[in-house]
Amino acid sequence: MTSFIDALKAYNEKLSKMPVQDQIKFEMKASMKNGNTKHRDLMRVVMGEFATVNKTSREVTDEQALKVIKKMHSNAIEMENKYEIAVLERWIPKMLTEEELREEVEALILENNLYSMEKFGQTMGLLQKHPKKAQMDMKLASQFAKEILLQEE
Repeated sequence: MTSFIDALKAYNEKLSKMPVQDQIKFEMKASMKNGNTKHRDLMRVVMGEFATVNKTSREVTDEQALKVIKKMHSNAIEMENKYEIAVLERWIPKMLTEEELREEVEALILENNLYSMEKFGQTMGLLQKHPKKAQMDMKLASQFAKEILLQEE
C-alpha cells in the first residue's frame, strides 16, 4: 500500500509535467471544489490574462504563460499583496545565479565555436532559444557574452 507522502509526490510530479495553463485550470477547479474563493478568483484572473495574450486561441504557450505570471507577480509585489506573491511565485522559475549564468554563456560560446565579437548577434540568438532562457537575466547574459567574446579576440 502506498503511503500518503508517496501519493502526494506522484501527484505533484504529474502536475509539474502539465503545461502551465493546465496547471492553473486544475488549481482553479480544485479551489472551486474546496470552496477556496480567494484562490479560485486569482486563478480566474490569471486565466483571463492568458486570454488577452492569444486572442485567436484560448491556448497559450508556457513561455507566454510565464510572461503573464511574471508581470502579475511584479504587480503583486508593487501592491504588497502577500497572498498573490506567494501563489504566483510557484510558477516563476528560479533564476540562475551570476556564476551559473556565466557558465551557461561560456558553454554556449564554446559549443558553437563563437570566438569573436562579430558573432555576438548569433550568440544572443542562441541564448534566446536556450532551454534555460526563462531562468536567465538576458541583460546580464548579454554583458557576459560581450566580455567573453572580447576575451576570445
